[in-house]
Amino acid sequence: QQLTSKVPLFLLSAGATASSLAAPRIPAAGLLGLARSARQEAPEAALATLDIAAPRRRTVEQTVRLMSRTALAGRQAGEPEMALVDDVHRVPRLADAPQSLGGPIRMHFDTRGAISNMSIVAQQPDASAVPPREARLSVRAVGINFRDVLNILGAYPG
Repeated sequence: QQLTSKVPLFLLSAGATASSLAAPRIPAAGLLGLARSARQEAPEAALATLDIAAPRRRTVEQTVRLMSRTALAGRQAGEPEMALVDDVHRVPRLADAPQSLGGPIRMHFDTRGAISNMSIVAQQPDASAVPPREARLSVRAVGINFRDVLNILGAYPG
């Protein structure tokens, strides 16, 4: 059945996000992933998630009452994902990371065994002339794949 209801649907969880000082509850975190997938599959559906970091009966009752009034009024939640931490509503946001090094950088790890052994180190700029029919590229973002993670952890032969 498709999620095309005009009535907002709320998924309520307890401790599924890392918005509090405590580590998220891993089984509950799957609910957030499910909701994100559902929103991608059916963007017209009014599906919001609310995570309560430290559920107290009074907080849960107030939150459910507010969510019910919102749904009955036919309004969508202001945000698709929210967390309630110490009576403060929090929403996920991306922010620009501060530039720690200027110029070329590279990822480096001294010893295998932990991701925390990785560091970003400065790299000498290449001031040589670019040969004809070639180009110098500037990479602004990179990632590591699963093989790289296994290599860093010392679990990959080679």
